Amino acid sequence: MTLQQQIRSARTRTLVVMILFFALMAVIVAGVYVFFGSGFGLLMLLVAIGYGFFGYIAAGSIVAATAGAHKITKADAPELWNTVENAAIAAGLSKTPDIYIIDDPAPNAFAAGRTPDKAYVAATTGILQLLDKRELEGVMAHEMAHVRNRDVRLMTLAAVMVGVITLIADMLMWSIFLGGGRNSDNNNPVGAIIAIVCCYKGMTATGGAAGVGRAVNEAVVISLLGVFAFNYIFTQTLLATNPSLQTIK
Repeated sequence: MTLQQQIRSARTRTLVVMILFFALMAVIVAGVYVFFGSGFGLLMLLVAIGYGFFGYIAAGSIVAATAGAHKITKADAPELWNTVENAAIAAGLSKTPDIYIIDDPAPNAFAAGRTPDKAYVAATTGILQLLDKRELEGVMAHEMAHVRNRDVRLMTLAAVMVGVITLIADMLMWSIFLGGGRNSDNNNPVGAIIAIVCCYKGMTATGGAAGVGRAVNEAVVISLLGVFAFNYIFTQTLLATNPSLQTIK
């Protein structure tokens, strides 16, 4: 099998994985609809679509912010700039990816972004100090291969898929624990409040799936504290303004 055949085969398998993912999401939404009702099912669908779209569009920025990377110009690191530019030309890219540097002594480099036109490469100060020109060219050529073969898009999609599933799983867990299902007589709005806060925290989280998980757990704690505080204040205010409601011993 030639290199181009391997690339086409990998893209076909990626498409199959995407189709299976959307099928899984449809099953999850259908299950939520059956157990919780159409309202919560619609919420899950909107969360999946909203988080997925946001994560896909902002993936590059999120990765850069999480890694502490900052964009540079040619004047900042001319040798690195020329190396990346030459690697991009050799790879046949129509545009040289943006270049970021991370202030970290650990030797590392990576490519990120959803498309070749939106992609960028990042390198740590550690790897720039450790490698000579020839070695750095090899590393950047490796990163250009990720950009050219759309590996960066695949990594972005994989991270978004995991994030969506993690977010929905946590929302379902806490909604079941606190809100009950379709047939529950408990009309406590805590579950819905937690779901809304989880949506916001999850969609603005950084750090990939782990960051989403931490954000959702923080949302649960914040929601519970907020609901309990509101209930306490409301109850005390109600009792103070309606003495007849107080228990007479």
